[in-house]
Amino acid sequence: MAHPDGQRAHRRRLDGSPRVTVTGSDAKAQPALDPRFPQRHNGARAIAAESAREEVATIDEEMQTTSERLETVNEELTATVQGLTTANDDPWICATELAAEHQESEERRSRLEAILSSLGDAVLAVDREGRAVVTNAAYERMFGSADATFEPYDVAGLPLPDGTWPQQRAAAGERFSMEFTLPEPDGGLRWFEAVAEPLTAEDRIWGGVVTIRDVTDRTLRGVLEQMLAAASHELRTPVAALNGYVQLVERQLARGNTERASEYAVKAATQATRLGDLVEQLFDVSRIRSSRLALALTPVDLIAVVDRAVDVAGGLPGVMPIAVAADVDSLSLMADPGRIEQLVVILLANAVEHAPGERIDVVIRRTDGLAEVEVSDTGPGIDPADVPGLFMPFTRLASTKRDATGGLGLGLYIARGIARAHGGDVVSAPRPGGGCTFTVRLPVERGPQASGQTDSRSTSA
Repeated sequence: MAHPDGQRAHRRRLDGSPRVTVTGSDAKAQPALDPRFPQRHNGARAIAAESAREEVATIDEEMQTTSERLETVNEELTATVQGLTTANDDPWICATELAAEHQESEERRSRLEAILSSLGDAVLAVDREGRAVVTNAAYERMFGSADATFEPYDVAGLPLPDGTWPQQRAAAGERFSMEFTLPEPDGGLRWFEAVAEPLTAEDRIWGGVVTIRDVTDRTLRGVLEQMLAAASHELRTPVAALNGYVQLVERQLARGNTERASEYAVKAATQATRLGDLVEQLFDVSRIRSSRLALALTPVDLIAVVDRAVDVAGGLPGVMPIAVAADVDSLSLMADPGRIEQLVVILLANAVEHAPGERIDVVIRRTDGLAEVEVSDTGPGIDPADVPGLFMPFTRLASTKRDATGGLGLGLYIARGIARAHGGDVVSAPRPGGGCTFTVRLPVERGPQASGQTDSRSTSA
């Protein structure tokens, strides 16, 4: 560096010895030789400086990495501490929540029990296996105990087939409404209505609930009202006719005309018989509904009984020849012959009434341990509107109402009641080509199989 006044300037080393001497503005620095320091080249100094900088940078990076690791460890430690704190608090929190939920559940249970206890209808909830899971006080009063089971009967007093009981249908998840009966110790029947809804959880059916109502009093009142209405209407005609014919008999006898008096007496007797039949039908309805239809069971030949019924029906007005066919010579079973004859006469009279002047066929056969009697006609058949109430008491078919034909509407109900009292049944079906077929099915007496050739006969009035 040039001195401003051009004079010589000296730079000294740290120890005070001169290092560079500069003379003039264009003089060059000359290093002073110092025996304590060896002479070094400027390039070596640059390399050393660069190496030092790199080492410092490496140390900085390592310190930064270490700092980041410490932060990560600190975060993990904080999370661990928080987790331990939460774990220490959970038992108390869970216990509190469980206690609150338990109390709420007990309150709901108490409300449900209060509601169920206040109901007059019996309530039965069953699982998929048919086991009772919930009942109420009315169920216990109605059936004897909270876990009582019952075997229902149909309205004719016959056991319902397995799988059709209300509790079984509810267990299957069915939605239904039905009537059933239960026999009483005195031989009568109690009537019940059952309504069921399926029980579901998470779109899965796990059972059903049935409400059951005792409708015995209502049913009996209804039957009594129907009987009185039907009796007052249907009995009026034969009573009036009987009274009229008796008066005519008296007049003819007073005149000494015994021949005319005898004619009127026969007509009066006919009306008396009709009146007696109507009264007997009403008694039969009462017996069937109370399961008190007495049967005098004895071994009988069904074919012979049917032949007698055909002879009786042959005297009905408007009857055409009745063809009878049997695939056996005889068919023995335990039955009340009078009641079976009554049953067949009812079916034949029904065919004559609804298909006057039409052919009537009777077929007797044995099938799968059952004796069957088919009564078919070629009339107009059954109106679809009549099918649901076909075997209900005091029900008259639509065609009968249009034709203004008399009757209590009890025939088919009594026929089915007689068959079911024997352990059988009566069913109906349309006849191919027109008309209707009623089939009586009765259990056959256990014993030798009936055999023989088909026997075709024709009986006319």
